[in-house]
Amino acid sequence: MVVSAEGDGYTTAPAITITTATGSGATLVGVIQTQGAVLVSQKKQEFPEDHPLRNEFVRVIRVYETLPGPFIETTTIDEYGNIVTKKTRRNIAANITTGEVIAGGFWTETTEEQVDNFVGNEVLAITPIPGAFAATTRIDNDGGSRHRQHEA
Repeated sequence: MVVSAEGDGYTTAPAITITTATGSGATLVGVIQTQGAVLVSQKKQEFPEDHPLRNEFVRVIRVYETLPGPFIETTTIDEYGNIVTKKTRRNIAANITTGEVIAGGFWTETTEEQVDNFVGNEVLAITPIPGAFAATTRIDNDGGSRHRQHEA
């Protein structure tokens, strides 16, 4: 099948007409891509050597994603015993703002895992504050030890 006119500006799914040299019977359903869909990869595929249309056509495989994608959430416990919620989603790299924020009793650190020049994984690590208490022992200048607890 060859798509000869993709079109643009549709507000409803278009009717699709199929014309074949050998008759009819095939059906296609038109779909309008969501506004947030972006092209994330494209690959050209040549026809086989013996294909009669090899010199006239190539197949292009395009992959679109709706970005930002949904968050995938996991929970772990850090070395201080704090519960850390990690949320990860694919996003346009230019739209990922890295940094740290404290709000509503939570510390949130946003980082980016680079996928390519266009797409990245946006990672949020969320920890409640105050965190768990961690015990430390310190040797004073006079050689005595002091044991105390502090917030991690």
